[in-house]
Parts: sequence; C-alpha cells; structure tokens
Amino acid sequence: MTREFRATRRQVLGYGAALGGLWVASCVSPATTPGVSSGPRRGGQAVIYINHPDTLNPAISPVSTTIYNTPFFYSGLTRPADDYQPQPDLAESWTVSPDGKQFTFKLRSGVKFHDGQPLTADDVKFTWELISHPDNLVARQIAGFFGRIVGANDFTAGKATEIAGVKIVDPLTVQVTLTDVYAPFLTISAGQPIMPKHVWKDVAVKQLAAHPASRKPIGTGPFVLDSWTQNESIVMHAYDEYHLGRANLDRIISLAPADQTAGFNLLKSGELDAMGLYASVPIDNYDEAKSDPNIEARPVPGLANMYAEFNLRNPLFADVRVRKALSYATDRGALRNSLWRGQAQH
Repeated sequence: MTREFRATRRQVLGYGAALGGLWVASCVSPATTPGVSSGPRRGGQAVIYINHPDTLNPAISPVSTTIYNTPFFYSGLTRPADDYQPQPDLAESWTVSPDGKQFTFKLRSGVKFHDGQPLTADDVKFTWELISHPDNLVARQIAGFFGRIVGANDFTAGKATEIAGVKIVDPLTVQVTLTDVYAPFLTISAGQPIMPKHVWKDVAVKQLAAHPASRKPIGTGPFVLDSWTQNESIVMHAYDEYHLGRANLDRIISLAPADQTAGFNLLKSGELDAMGLYASVPIDNYDEAKSDPNIEARPVPGLANMYAEFNLRNPLFADVRVRKALSYATDRGALRNSLWRGQAQH
C-alpha cells in the first residue's frame, strides 16, 4: 500500500491511549528534516486495525467493537486520564454535593456537532433517556449505568415519561441526582457518548439501527466519518472545530483484514501503522512484535476484565463453598503470565 503521508509512531500510539490495551505500531517513519523536532506534528494519515462494529450508534450497542470505534466520533461529559481518573470533556467542570449523590455539570460553551449544530443540556438528557428507553432492549447493559439516577428505573420500566433525576438548569447546565452514592458515575455513566437530539428526536427507538446516522455518526468527537465500507474500511478526517483542539492527524483509515493473523501480517509488511492487541492482535504475536526491530510494542492503560461464570442451576456450583474453593485454587499470577505475557493485573 502506497501512501504519500505517514503518521509518526507518537501520533498513532496517542490514539491507542484512548482505546486501552496493548498497541503495536510499524516503525516506518516519514522523512525528517535536520534540526526539526521529532515530536508530534500536524498532518499525515494513519492506517490502523480495530475490529469493525455492526453499528456506530452507541445508544443501541453495548458490544466492544462499537465501544472501540465510537470515541473517534463522539464525546462524553467526562473522559479518562491516563490513570483513569475522570477529566473534563464536554463538561468543562462539575460540582458534587456533600453527600455524593448530586452532580452539576457545566457544559463547554461553543461546542458543535459535526453538522454545525450547538451542543446543549437538552442533548445530554435526551441521550441518557434514549439509552434508558423501555423499547431499547439492546442497550439494557448500558442502561444499567444510569440505574442509580433518581427515576431512571421507573422510566425504563415505562412507569414515567422522563428520568426525574436529570434536570436541565439552563442550556449549558445539567444536574443529576442519584439514589445512593455510586463511585463509577463520573467515569462510566458521565463518560457515555452524547448524541444530538435534533438528529434522533423523531426516530422511533425500534428504528434506530436502520437510521442513516447509525452508520454515519454525527457527534462532537475528534474525527468526522468520510466513508464506511462494511468489512473493508472506515475512513475519517480530523474535525477542525473539535472542542479539545484539532487532532494532529489529518486522516485515519481503519482496515478490516480477513482475520487477526492477516492484520498482523499487514503490520509486519508496513501496510498498517498500528493495531491494538486487546482489540485485535493475537496474544501469541506479542513476543514476535517485541522482537521485531520494525515494530514498536507499547502497553497502554485499559479497562477490561476476564472472569468465569458458573451455572448456578448445577447443584455443585450452587454451593458458594465450591465457588470460593475454585476461586482460592486459581493461580491468577500464572494465568496473567502465560495468557497475557504479564501485561495484566490481578
């Protein structure tokens, strides 16, 4: 694959940080000019591999492929820092009541969706109610993130016409009241992508998947979708009016190789600039990536977990003592070192 511009590894891996996991990048670099800093530069494109989703509508899909891809196009009220502490995104600031149950978010002024329409508090309330809507059966897993908001469960059960605990104070202020203290609220619930009310308000929930904007998202994220050819490529360009500053990359092309091994082979040949280990690279390729002088492997903080589920209909596993015994007998360190080459915590 011939490309006129290539991204630096720093540019490519910077976007890996937003997705978490282990990222590997081709070390083919653009020509450098003597005396010019080798730090991040504006321009160029990156060709990457992230597993492609069935939809780019974050309100109807809790699956990982959608979660990996939507940060390019959407933003939440908060976003995680490198240590996963919440930091401002669409919300420039927030306050928390002394009892930890009420959050007041102040939105950034001047934020625009990709179609030029302004972001307001209406979009926040609308998005959370869209996810929690009684007809949105696919998103039940996501809706659980909002279950501790006053009135959310009644709304999801069809017993209320709105989520009572989400109040619009003014066009740029949203107040949220919880039923009890919920530690992950700022990182998980407030981090959910905010969608434009003006695009979705007249679309029946059961018709969301078929709507064109589920394949061509209109968000506030750092990139704007150019094209999406299913199982082939997703092409996007930098959003000039992104509220956190325009991305250094001009364009990103996300390919969809036939399988993970094919993707890794493209990386080795230099046809890919980067791919994510957790998202797409077989763990067996990690050692090979580390030993290849043309590939840089870099761990990036990510949130994921692996666990065993027990069939409690089986009388043996219904006994909590058995489950505890199996838990105590599991060598988590050995699993961490053998399955994930030490790149995990337990």
